[in-house]
Amino acid sequence: MLAVHACATRDQAFMSPMDHCTVSRFFLDLEGKDTTISDEDGVEAQDVDYVVAEIQAVIGEKDSVSFIDPRECWNIAIRNESGIIVKRIPIIK
Repeated sequence: MLAVHACATRDQAFMSPMDHCTVSRFFLDLEGKDTTISDEDGVEAQDVDYVVAEIQAVIGEKDSVSFIDPRECWNIAIRNESGIIVKRIPIIK
């Protein structure tokens, strides 16, 4: 079970009484065999585990990835603020 922390955004982190609560920006790139669609905006979250849980919830929705050809292999690459890929999640339909 994933523990969701009280502060999920930078604004909430500053309002939170939890001193150890920090927020980072993560970028979610869609990678195909010959194509990469880069995320230029990113999302703010307390940690990569929270981002992974949110991605898996969206992928689990029936029509959320209907644009993906099931014969092709696609991944979501999660980059940190430094541009380093910290996790890859395969999109399985």
